[in-house]
Amino acid sequence: HVDNSRLQANTYGLAYRYSKRIEDTNKNKTAPWGSSVQAVDLCDGWVLTDGHYLPKVLNGKLVLLERLSPTGVPAAAAAAAAGA
Repeated sequence: HVDNSRLQANTYGLAYRYSKRIEDTNKNKTAPWGSSVQAVDLCDGWVLTDGHYLPKVLNGKLVLLERLSPTGVPAAAAAAAAGA
C-alpha cells in the first residue's frame, strides 16, 4: 500500500525509480498515494515492480506498507499459497 499518512507529501504519488537511487526518478510513472502495488521486497529498503524500483522509506518516513491477508499472512504470500 502506497501510504502518504506519515510523509504528508503534496504530490500525486510516489515516483518509480529506474534504479535503487532516490534521485533516479521516472517522471512518467507514479504509484498514486492510497494505491496498492504488487512488488518483490528486496530486503534492502526497496521493492521491485514492473522493472522499476520504489523506496519503502522516503525522507525518513515509511511510504510503503505491506498489506496482510485476513489470516495475518502478508497478502502476497497468501496469494502465492493459494496459487493466484
